[in-house]
Amino acid sequence: MVKVIQLNLNHCRAAQDHLAQTVIEEQAEVAKLSEPYKDRNEGVWQHSSDGGAAIWSSGQPPVHLSQRTSRTGYTRAKINGITFYSCYIAPSVHISEFRTIMQDIADDARGNRPTFIKSGRESIIDLTFASLELARNCVWRVSDIYTHSDHALIITQTSPRLPAPSSRQTTYKAHTLNTVSLLAHMEGVCVTGDANTCARNIADRVKEACDLSMEKATKGGNGRRPVPWWNDEIGSATLHRMGISDYLIELEADYFEDTLLTYSSDVEEHEYQVTGGVPQG
Repeated sequence: MVKVIQLNLNHCRAAQDHLAQTVIEEQAEVAKLSEPYKDRNEGVWQHSSDGGAAIWSSGQPPVHLSQRTSRTGYTRAKINGITFYSCYIAPSVHISEFRTIMQDIADDARGNRPTFIKSGRESIIDLTFASLELARNCVWRVSDIYTHSDHALIITQTSPRLPAPSSRQTTYKAHTLNTVSLLAHMEGVCVTGDANTCARNIADRVKEACDLSMEKATKGGNGRRPVPWWNDEIGSATLHRMGISDYLIELEADYFEDTLLTYSSDVEEHEYQVTGGVPQG
């Protein structure tokens, strides 16, 4: 992360002197300035052609500026791979001049380097198309590499956005595995298509077989253990203090004791211990 500060110095020497301390205290790597008092050292300072805007590489140590340009109303420079613009347009300029400067900034930021040059004619006729997902992480540039062609070399760097890992994963009770059922559900798996498709199909088939051959492990409550000093006696005392009668406490304990849910499936009979719920009726 690059820390940038922005300030209009109003051509004030004291303000620019104080800025030198501010960038140290704030640990700012870049300062974008309007109406500076005077220029600083070449290589770490770039100003607009009219002197109204400046970019200062103010880090410790400062990073040398590259890809610099100076135009009326703005200046541009690249620091640590990031292109920065600093602009200042005086309120007194005519609206037509204001529009010209803004259009110049837009054209410079968008880039207008030709991809085809022949007989003194230039044009941007070579394009690269990408999906919206890839374009979000894409860097596209026209290279200076010699190609022995009248077309320029285009270099594109992109990377797909990987799906966020799921926070909910299915776990199973390994001791409930029915090997015969698992093997039966894995029979006849057909692997076709490219590598990614095959991997997804196999993973889906394995999960389906596991769902049918093992019990899923579930966590009750919020999954957190009670504090070490907690026990049933303290729990009962807490209920008493809340005004709950012994009859209701015993009824709740009897309701959840040795309660099993039994059912049959096509594979085998299952039993589940009931560990939560509220009597209805």
